[in-house]
Amino acid sequence: MDISVVSGPAGVAPADIETGRNAQPIADFQDFLKLFVSQLKYQDPLSPTGSEEFLAETAQFSTVEQLVNLNRRAEAAVQGGEVLRRATAAAYLGRTVTASISGEGGDTVVTGRVTAIEFADDGAVLLGLDDGQEVPLADVVHVAGG
Repeated sequence: MDISVVSGPAGVAPADIETGRNAQPIADFQDFLKLFVSQLKYQDPLSPTGSEEFLAETAQFSTVEQLVNLNRRAEAAVQGGEVLRRATAAAYLGRTVTASISGEGGDTVVTGRVTAIEFADDGAVLLGLDDGQEVPLADVVHVAGG
């Protein structure tokens, strides 16, 4: 879609839009809508957009809207998954766990009562045991009631 910019009261100045390889992505749906309306408002009345081109731009408009909605839903799902992950980890507090940790000398079995939970930056969940050790939640093989 070729957008020619005309400065005017629409609030879209030529410096706000770049074309070509250095183009900045449109920040959100509202920015796209402003560009679309500006294009319609300032098109040359002696040479209006053809029906095929207008239909293609409308389809692009609809596609952008759906992508924005999909992105919002994906962000909500990620946040919901994080809440679920943290709530699940909290259920281990006070329980006795057994973990099988693989190392250079073979597997080490560690058992202890969970007294703390740590969420690492890489997404790992570490369980702090009553003896001071930390074990990854992924290595837990048995959980006993509190």
